[in-house]
Amino acid sequence: MKNPILLLLLGLTLSAGIAGAASPIPVKGQGTADHDALFGGANKDVKWVARRDAIKNAINSAISNQSESLREQFRSLGDNFSPDDFEKKGIIKEKLKSMFEEDKKTKTVTAFFNGLLDISALRDELNALAARGGVAEGASGVALSKDKVAVFFTARLTSENVKFDAKVTKSETSQATKEAEASQKATDDGVTTSEATLRQKQVTVGGSTTVKADKQKYELDAPSRELFGSGLLDRASSKGFNRIVGGETMESSADLDLAYGEGNVIPAKIYKKVAAEVRERSAKIKNIIIGTLDFSSPSKDPATGQPRVMGTVSGKVYGFDEDGELEVVAALKGMSKSGVAASEQDARKQAIELLTEEAMDEIITKLSNKKRNE
Repeated sequence: MKNPILLLLLGLTLSAGIAGAASPIPVKGQGTADHDALFGGANKDVKWVARRDAIKNAINSAISNQSESLREQFRSLGDNFSPDDFEKKGIIKEKLKSMFEEDKKTKTVTAFFNGLLDISALRDELNALAARGGVAEGASGVALSKDKVAVFFTARLTSENVKFDAKVTKSETSQATKEAEASQKATDDGVTTSEATLRQKQVTVGGSTTVKADKQKYELDAPSRELFGSGLLDRASSKGFNRIVGGETMESSADLDLAYGEGNVIPAKIYKKVAAEVRERSAKIKNIIIGTLDFSSPSKDPATGQPRVMGTVSGKVYGFDEDGELEVVAALKGMSKSGVAASEQDARKQAIELLTEEAMDEIITKLSNKKRNE
């Protein structure tokens, strides 16, 4: 007889995988269109417009809790949005036949849509349209595939919390308690040397202030960075965006890794080094993505008893101003996924596999929105 405990664990694992998989969600919406028919009411073209707006309304409502970049990308379709094309591609599916109500006094017709939306398929289609350079004849194209982008990500593990590292500075006499997410100490040459501060307590006695801070140290994870970079490249290629330059091939990448290993504040001279090396590599590189892939300390998954690790991706999109200096053009939303596996390393790999698709899609969305607004 098979071990019942193993069967139970297998069942829990499978059900968790199914529950975590993306699936279409129910959506509803309504749209109204004007008509000027003297007799017989609205014709089929007017009803098509009303139904199109009803589907747009349904999609906008469904993605209201998604990233601003995705919402902006969908809004940019405007009247070029084709519900027929979206239905053929399985992005939207009608559950109940659309209902129409006409108001003879106002000469309007209102359509009511009830269906299912696949948000993952929606994002894929919007990014594919961006890579092709437009949505329809006459639409403003973004042609992302013509530009290059350099991508720098540092993978880090939380390795140690240092308790109450005391520093003394001059201050006026006062008493205060301050909670802070980050703190930094500037040296004489302007380079920030402090690590990420988790908690800061300030007590003033006799004109001097003693600052005691819990600090977080990081351990660099080169294998995870390599796996994440390969995943981003594969995802970008599947979207028709093949102009990716891996930051790991540049010397300045090591400087970024070193700085991120000490905390979240990057010295200005490192940004300048990154910008100079990127411009030297290719004048066709229009944007740089700089960010981190952070892994939590492993915990025990309550369902399987295996190690669970949370991976989080964050970063910013930089462009070059007219003087060739870096400027921030967008911030990537924080993206987190958990991996559960027999070992901590395999759990990190699983989290990376889940993160690469969402992270690259978000990058493409940010770049396409920037390109469209230029």
